[in-house]
Amino acid sequence: MKKINVMSAAFLLGFYCCSTGMAGVPNPTVIGPIPATAPPGDPSHNYPFFSTTVDLAAYDYVEEEFFLEGTANRYTTPPLTTGSVIDSGHTYTARIIVRRPASSDDFNGTVLMEWQFGPQADIDAGWLESHDYLIRHGYAWVGVSLRRVGINALKLWNPSRYGTLDVTQVPNDALSYDIFSQAAQAVRSPVPGKVDPMGGLNVERVIAAGGTSPPVTYYNSIRWPVSSTPSSSILPGRFVPISTSRCSDS
Repeated sequence: MKKINVMSAAFLLGFYCCSTGMAGVPNPTVIGPIPATAPPGDPSHNYPFFSTTVDLAAYDYVEEEFFLEGTANRYTTPPLTTGSVIDSGHTYTARIIVRRPASSDDFNGTVLMEWQFGPQADIDAGWLESHDYLIRHGYAWVGVSLRRVGINALKLWNPSRYGTLDVTQVPNDALSYDIFSQAAQAVRSPVPGKVDPMGGLNVERVIAAGGTSPPVTYYNSIRWPVSSTPSSSILPGRFVPISTSRCSDS
């Protein structure tokens, strides 16, 4: 395993680190990897949306796509105050895209998990800006599609591939907070004998990144007061680059 490097701070207005404990966050059902039967650019669109143009194989990296199924809570989100559960049991099917080292020897133990966002579709903003550094230093990157706009764009782009995705059990994106926590749980602590989206890599820490208002709300009202996942958060900038170190397990 590679030793984690310390990066200089830029595009970063806040950094948050806490215990890596994950009690209380349910582990979703992970489905995949979803097969890609056509190369990027093929008219069939039967490959991951926004598939990277980086030659990952040249760096011994892989790109894989998974679906997550589970149930999520809705929360109150008072400004700068701990939220509370409104109701529970809302089913969802969301999507993650994973880019990671193929070998544990090249992995530094850290996953950077991005809350994907865009006005019309989910964009891999952090990956686009940072992939050279991430690959060079052995990071894994995970993008989470959890918003109605992003999921709808996927379904329009390829209905047969993405038709089962659904985050519409409530009339807004209120389920996104739990979906993000559960995505981190699936990456950090996969269920033994079930699908591991990290391909057996030993994940020591998950760092959340996002540059829009929903991740800020997650940071302030949900992530620390209510949920113990992920290990750390970077807000509101993306991770280009960031300053990070091993979080305490106490």
